[in-house]
Amino acid sequence: CHYPVAVPKGQPMTWAHRLADFRKLTGVLAQHVRPTLFLHGHIHQPWSFHPDRGPLMHVTHINAGSPTMVKPSHPHGQGFWQIDLPDDPAATVGLVHHVPDDHTGQWVAQHVQ
Repeated sequence: CHYPVAVPKGQPMTWAHRLADFRKLTGVLAQHVRPTLFLHGHIHQPWSFHPDRGPLMHVTHINAGSPTMVKPSHPHGQGFWQIDLPDDPAATVGLVHHVPDDHTGQWVAQHVQ
């Protein structure tokens, strides 16, 4: 999805861009209680988080960011996400954020889960 349905604490979000069917989508996500990945973009900053409370606690929200955008926090670009789905559905999904190293330009893997 392009727009997020939740953002981490402290992350600004202009709700004027909210999805037209926001309530329906969050209702469907809330009813599905198994671990869920919600992949989105729109906000130009990569992140991965779980809400610490509420009906979407089982949803991992992954924001792709803008892979080529340069910012002080990502001087060589924001990188990309790797999602490793395990063969065993009960196992944890692997999340790795690959970003270019500030000094060498080589890719660095930041394991999230």
